[in-house]
Amino acid sequence: MLKAQVAEWILSLFTSRELAESTVGDWLEEVPVRGTWWFWSTLCRTAGSFIWRDFAADPRHTAGLAFRAWLLQIACLFGWLLLIVLAAAAFGAFMGIFVAAGAFAGGIPDWTAKAQWLGTWIFKPLGLIVVVRIQFQVGKWTARRSRGREVAACIGYEIVSLLGSFVLEGLLLRFVTLTPAMTTNDAFSNTEFYLSNLLLTCAFWAGAILVRRRQNSLSPVK
Repeated sequence: MLKAQVAEWILSLFTSRELAESTVGDWLEEVPVRGTWWFWSTLCRTAGSFIWRDFAADPRHTAGLAFRAWLLQIACLFGWLLLIVLAAAAFGAFMGIFVAAGAFAGGIPDWTAKAQWLGTWIFKPLGLIVVVRIQFQVGKWTARRSRGREVAACIGYEIVSLLGSFVLEGLLLRFVTLTPAMTTNDAFSNTEFYLSNLLLTCAFWAGAILVRRRQNSLSPVK
């Protein structure tokens, strides 16, 4: 049953596969009497209790790990941004030489505009791929350091990341005056913005869940 498989998969994020299968099997026996709503509500309550248990077991470590994961993400993104700036500067200098040479010779080559367009559409998908990879690795890094409490640590990271985004946005608005060319709507649509954030969130959780599943298969967490 798909319902049982989904429930077992969710519970296996907090406990061993054997215990997850046994627990879901007991719930399924009660479904004919208590109904499907009871099954899913019990799953949600059980998952919530596991998350709270994991966080309460060592809140200082979990919060500290979430903060360090966020700092790691910022450091990686800053390094990638620096590489983009250097690559863009090199590309701009390269194009400037050919444009200046063409103007001196009596005209700007037609291929320069195409090259600029091609450069833009190369950097954009490449940047997204690299950022997704960074999020995936940060998720794996977080899970490896929160053995048995991966979900609590990842939720802590999401909270820290959200708060950090508000802080960074506030600092940006305080010290940087945004021009119309720098607004979000001119850079990309709101739909693209939300889809990109969803993709990054999924990449982070995919990395964490991958580590959790591997660790659980090698040495099950009770």
